[in-house]
Amino acid sequence: MNSEVLNQVDFDTTSILHLIEPFIDSHQMIGEAALPIQCNSTRSAEIRLAFPPKQPPVVTSATGKILYQSGKDYHWRSGSRIIYIPNHTDIPIVSETQLYRPANSQEFGRCIDRHNDIFYGPADEYHQWQLAINYSFEPNEPSILKLTQPTGSLPRTARRLLNSEPISIVLLGDSISYGLNASGRCDTPPYQPPFGDLFNMAIKQRYACQTSFHNMAISGKSAQWGLEQVKAVVDQQPDLLLLGFGMNDASGDIQPKAFCRTIKQIIDDARNELPELEVILISPISANAQWIAARPQLYVAYSQSLQLLQDQGIVLADVYPLWRAMVNLKSYWDLTGNGLNHPNDFGHRLYAQILWQTLTTTINKEIR
Repeated sequence: MNSEVLNQVDFDTTSILHLIEPFIDSHQMIGEAALPIQCNSTRSAEIRLAFPPKQPPVVTSATGKILYQSGKDYHWRSGSRIIYIPNHTDIPIVSETQLYRPANSQEFGRCIDRHNDIFYGPADEYHQWQLAINYSFEPNEPSILKLTQPTGSLPRTARRLLNSEPISIVLLGDSISYGLNASGRCDTPPYQPPFGDLFNMAIKQRYACQTSFHNMAISGKSAQWGLEQVKAVVDQQPDLLLLGFGMNDASGDIQPKAFCRTIKQIIDDARNELPELEVILISPISANAQWIAARPQLYVAYSQSLQLLQDQGIVLADVYPLWRAMVNLKSYWDLTGNGLNHPNDFGHRLYAQILWQTLTTTINKEIR
């Protein structure tokens, strides 16, 4: 049986709540990403899943266009986290020479520990290589299931949503917050929106309210730039502000205290004009550890420092611990959108899931 070309690949906006329900609650993995990389001199490959599937996994291209055939294109053994891809397959297998380019051959991507550049894919290059895998699983990784719980509160946001009142949301951040390398931003199937749009769409569906969502994020920006945008944020009159900085701050070696001081100043300045404004902070993910601009020690420090800013009207959507756990269980190549520092579609859904869990957990605390 040959691989099947699928006709319906457009993003389904009616299934947002199902898509961004945290997999730690649903025990359903939807579109878990994987990048098959050639093993040694053979053309075969092995990919690791986050959990052992309960039933045979369903494997498609990340675009959603191709359904691959179990027993022909890939093999899976019951109880295993490994999917084996043989050398006779329709699944694209990426070689090391595709992932690593000659030194100084690109504007970005220089490696720390080898005389190569990491291949930088600004658009859908990695997306075209990657797979999407669906399966159900038993929660046998308790460390992943114990995510950081928000300690702050969002009383005004909770009240508005529970009463289905209109809400205005602004997202301020960097290229990840803008949504680069989400397939919707690349105008490629399945056209999934970035995490901010997913979050906004979920709010509209779950709470049956009108929302105004304005994404003010810009690629390459840091928290200091965000501080300079407070007037523009205030002009939008948001009820809820999402702050998603950190990747560029870390690459610039901004220390955690200075980073959090700037984030707090953004909040304070905005609240001076909008006293009822509430804020969701978003911790950054980690970049490719082989990239010369990666700062592993700062990503975790930012996550820990942002936790201390939580208060009434301020909560943290702590994406970093889940991202780090997934990288450890799988591979950075499985989650990357550009090879260096952006998430792919699956990574954007991880962001959206943590944002959604943070919001709903906070609202449930208000109800109690």
